[in-house]
Amino acid sequence: LEEIQLKSIGEKLDFFQRISSELDSFPPQACKYKILKEIKSTQEGVKGQNLAPQAQGQLATVLFEPVLKIGSMFEDDEAEYKKHVVPAIINLFACNDRG
Repeated sequence: LEEIQLKSIGEKLDFFQRISSELDSFPPQACKYKILKEIKSTQEGVKGQNLAPQAQGQLATVLFEPVLKIGSMFEDDEAEYKKHVVPAIINLFACNDRG
């Protein structure tokens, strides 16, 4: 997970697709504060690159499911949800994949 920022876009897509189905096997704290942090970091890193809109849209689509799954782990803490999950969701919808 710590090396995800060094991976190519394709490798990141593969990683986040695989991890999405395995999130239930991780401790909630790791999902909420480690994996979600890496998802948000990946979103920020992609903004700095000159990616084609289609690649941006594909990445946003892949990241959406794990963000929602992790967001459901914040069910007892609305303030933390708004602090950590809402910005990630907004960034996913801000993706300019319309060409």
